[in-house]
Amino acid sequence: MHLTALGFVVTIVVFAVVQSALLLIAHVLRRLLGLLAYLGMVVATLLALLIAAAVGGGLQLDGWKTWIGASLLIWILSAIATGVLTRLEDSRHRRRHKSTN
Repeated sequence: MHLTALGFVVTIVVFAVVQSALLLIAHVLRRLLGLLAYLGMVVATLLALLIAAAVGGGLQLDGWKTWIGASLLIWILSAIATGVLTRLEDSRHRRRHKSTN
C-alpha cells in the first residue's frame, strides 16, 4: 500500500462525493429490493473506493482481498457512524421538542 498526503485528501473528497451519490441510489434500491440492497451498498462502497483511488492517485491497494476487505470495513464503519449520528440528531430533536412544550 502506498499513500501520499495530497493524494489522500483528494481521494477522501472524491470518495465522499461518489459514496454519497451511490448511497442515495442504494437507498432507493433498498426500498425496492429489501435485503439485496445491502449487497448493493457494499458494491457501491467498492465502486466509490475504486473511483476515488483512480482519480485521487494517492491510494494503492494490492490484491482483490484487500479491496474487498477495505470496502467491507468502510461500509461497516459508515453504517455505525450513520447510526450514531442519527441517534444523536434524534436525541437533540427530542430535547428541543420537550423544551418548547
